[in-house]
Amino acid sequence: MKTIVQLLIAACFGVIAVVLNFMWMSRESNYPLYVAADTRIAYGETILPDKLKSVPVKGDETANNQSLVPWKNRHLFENRLATREFQPGDLFFQRDLVEETQATQWDYLGPFRLVGVGGSPAAGVEQLIGQEYATTGSVLTLAVSAENRAETELLLRYLAAMRGEYLHGESEQEKRLLRIMAIQSTDLQLAPSPPGGIGATGASPIKSPLEGADRLIYVDIDGVPNAPPFLRIGETILFVTPYGKQKFLASPEVPREPAVVTTPAAP
Repeated sequence: MKTIVQLLIAACFGVIAVVLNFMWMSRESNYPLYVAADTRIAYGETILPDKLKSVPVKGDETANNQSLVPWKNRHLFENRLATREFQPGDLFFQRDLVEETQATQWDYLGPFRLVGVGGSPAAGVEQLIGQEYATTGSVLTLAVSAENRAETELLLRYLAAMRGEYLHGESEQEKRLLRIMAIQSTDLQLAPSPPGGIGATGASPIKSPLEGADRLIYVDIDGVPNAPPFLRIGETILFVTPYGKQKFLASPEVPREPAVVTTPAAP
């Protein structure tokens, strides 16, 4: 009889444990679901739908929704570029979307005067004003002056960052800003030089591109995603960057790169 009572007591405890476990599991399953990474997602990688998973998160749903991304809103991140690196299980935050939105505003470096494309010579550049050159995989030669020193040195900093060289201890957010996204031409009506050069009748209104310049810089545009297929000698160009260049202009120092600077020959 005593054994039967012990078995009944054990059975009751077992039933109670099963009921409590069921209640706990039911409560867990009722937590709100939020977006998390299912696999590692590198910075700049496209966030495909199969890289996301739902994760239940405890806490007040209203409060969680202010910082986390509800699973029902996962479409906001699908097929977008990751604004930071995600490890498996990392939750997505509302600010991850805000940072990318801010990065779609633009700043501009320049303007700079173009005096050479690829292997075209800077010497005798007055004779080449208006001539088009293909830019694919090319190096641009720009004439710059002391008056434009801040923009020139900032351009060199952007170029260094695109080669993976960060010399100021930049944060991850600052590294995302130090990118050149496109090149724009500002001389839409630039006319080609007539035979005889800029001194001939009907000459281009552009003066010598080397006038006022104290040095040349060379810009490798191979890594620029939106470079125009052709550029014309003598035109001015702008480099398009994510919004935020002002914080870099406020830096106390901008590193120089003497290896890419030379003094132009007298025209």
